[in-house]
Amino acid sequence: MKGIAVITVLAAVTTAQTPVPKLFVNGKAAKNVALKSKGKVYVAVEDLKTAGAEVTVTGDKVSIQFKPLKEKLQVDASEGILGEFVQNERFRVKVHSFEPCPNPFGVGPGYKVKLEIRNLAKTAQVFGTSGLPELQLVDKAGHVLAISAGSLKDQYTSLAPGNGFTNDVTFGDRANKLTELDQPDKLLILFRPSGGVKLKDIRIFFPAGN
Repeated sequence: MKGIAVITVLAAVTTAQTPVPKLFVNGKAAKNVALKSKGKVYVAVEDLKTAGAEVTVTGDKVSIQFKPLKEKLQVDASEGILGEFVQNERFRVKVHSFEPCPNPFGVGPGYKVKLEIRNLAKTAQVFGTSGLPELQLVDKAGHVLAISAGSLKDQYTSLAPGNGFTNDVTFGDRANKLTELDQPDKLLILFRPSGGVKLKDIRIFFPAGN
């Protein structure tokens, strides 16, 4: 059981352990597997640290304290991964897929993302006027790509409760300076305050290997 952080008594982990598939930490596939025993799930200390925890092991004591991840944008956001719906107070958002495409702003590479947005509220909503959301795509090298606003063609459509739209949205470098891109790391949907209300931002991670 080396490397496994336990918060309950170690004896709870028995030979009946079974791997839990597809362990993700902050939306990214972990190097280790989780173990499940008697209805409880145990993960490696290494993965807790990746999740933002400060872990100290001294003798028979394990101390865990969570702090903000240095590599993450420090915004309060709903989080999820590619292929899952992520929601805030008004909208459900899902990234179905992505693929390389030409930079919509000129020369160089870009990405096309199949994005679904649905109205979660009980009244009609217009996504494009709900705090004038800004969409950004960040690759694993840290390049921040801007959205080609015209590709989110249904953003000003009035959506009845439960209704939505799916658009192929393109992202690229406005400055036309990038000659290559890494795989997408996350999609950010950042909302500004509107009418005294600030919707929660949305962050969707792209697990490695997709």
